[in-house]
Amino acid sequence: MIGIALLLVAIYLYFRPKYRYISYFLYLSFMMGNSGGGGLGLWTDEVLGVKNGDCAVIYTSVIGLYLASQGKWKIPKIKGRKILITFIVFLLASILFSYVYYGLSFYQILQGCRSYLLIFSLPVLLQANPEEVRKVVRALAWICLITGVLYILQILVVKGPVMPYPGKPGIDSTTGLVRMYNFPANLSVFLTLSFLCPEFLPRKVNLNLMRGILLLTLVCTLGRTGIATGILLVMLALLMNGSFKKIGAALVVIGILFLPFIGTISQRFEEGGTSNDLDQILKGNFDDNYESQGDATMLYRFAWCYERADYLAGRPLGEQIFGMGFCSDSQDWTYKHYNFKLGLLNKDRMIPSQLTTPDISFGNMITRLGFFGMVIYLAFYISIVLFFWNYRKCNILFLLMSAYSIILVAVAFAGSDLSEVRTFCLMFFIMSLAFHPYGKGLMKFDYSKTKQ
Repeated sequence: MIGIALLLVAIYLYFRPKYRYISYFLYLSFMMGNSGGGGLGLWTDEVLGVKNGDCAVIYTSVIGLYLASQGKWKIPKIKGRKILITFIVFLLASILFSYVYYGLSFYQILQGCRSYLLIFSLPVLLQANPEEVRKVVRALAWICLITGVLYILQILVVKGPVMPYPGKPGIDSTTGLVRMYNFPANLSVFLTLSFLCPEFLPRKVNLNLMRGILLLTLVCTLGRTGIATGILLVMLALLMNGSFKKIGAALVVIGILFLPFIGTISQRFEEGGTSNDLDQILKGNFDDNYESQGDATMLYRFAWCYERADYLAGRPLGEQIFGMGFCSDSQDWTYKHYNFKLGLLNKDRMIPSQLTTPDISFGNMITRLGFFGMVIYLAFYISIVLFFWNYRKCNILFLLMSAYSIILVAVAFAGSDLSEVRTFCLMFFIMSLAFHPYGKGLMKFDYSKTKQ
């Protein structure tokens, strides 16, 4: 299968230092993508014949064991180290709890927790050197640009899939446009980088053209939260960098490029029910509003969490601590034990998916990790935010990741990103700059003088 071949290539190239950056690129690609999968939107699970997530776990295990045999596998001594170790211990305890208490098989548990096993990608990705980081970031920028063009073609020209897409595309009820979720991975990150530090981006492409493509792609996603947080990320990163002139320039460029689509954007926000959602949430009207109105509204997302949290609050202490078991929504066990009314339909069973949702991160944390595990996981996330915030002035990529990690809080209310460890893989990779032996501590690395 294509997936096995790609995995073997990635592992082989890791042991070829000259081409190790390609190995890192493939490894990151297994963890990056939308529509619930990886492959950067191109080599999806359906294309590979295996799950990208499984490839990522296998790569992590193989390279992790190799590093351990060489005495190189270690958790860095940073302020969040104890929290990370605590989460790893909790994760192992939760696996044991699922096996003993819920009676799940190790295969079922592996299916349910593989996303969290990617926490072990941190020691692997920290081995990268600055030149490898530069090459991989630029390669990811190229992929983001290419898939951005393909995505625009899907929405505005073809009005159907050009890239691999699971299922049939929907029609947005407020704009009448086709709505698809296989938009470019790291879209807002590279949009921000185009304003913050263009030296990382492909030199063969006109900068304003690239900005225009990425902005148009962002509009075509039709996601209210995604559009708002994407623009906010650009502004926040520039503000943190003290680039007040760039902020003004960015606002002008964004305003000019958005002008032709202002009607569509306005219609999407006004008719998408944003203000009504917030009003109902503040009133706590979950019980009477348990149905999603077409596209997943914010009220629906909060209600999804409320239904699971309310159930878990009445369960034994062990379940409250460890959650509802590491089992995927594809297993019969899940539907025998739970009967929640809210959720996207499982197309094979035509009943709501019980334990996971792509619509809000906090719901996934409640079901997978329980109340106690959710607190530990969020503490780990906060440690990442603080790491990049404390060292944001040492490297422009650290500043970008600092802004991105902060924005993830807002994104968490409209997607599952924050609840998936794979979301942190780019942060882990860039974090390697802080621990490379070229210099003590953190480095101010001038990428503008490196090879293009």
